[in-house]
Amino acid sequence: MEHAKKLTHINDDAVQAQYHHTRYNAALTKPASKIPYPIQVIRMKDLVVLLGLSRSTIYNKINPRSRWYDKRFPMPLRLGGASIGWLLADIEEWLHSLS
Repeated sequence: MEHAKKLTHINDDAVQAQYHHTRYNAALTKPASKIPYPIQVIRMKDLVVLLGLSRSTIYNKINPRSRWYDKRFPMPLRLGGASIGWLLADIEEWLHSLS
């Protein structure tokens, strides 16, 4: 009997943890009401996949001292200490300018 109570308690905790996790994620994914479209920031690994370019090529495109510098290529945004990202809309605009 005591074992069954412990098992029920463990299951209740797991359900409660899942409930809080789901509510937390739902709060993060709610769209902002004042923004007509979602703003998406993509990180380097996603940019590499999206463009089919290597990391070093992307860094060369944003480095004014590089011979492969592209002044039309979007500059990254500083997200934190060592974190950078690009606005997806800027990258898409750059891609359309190539054609």
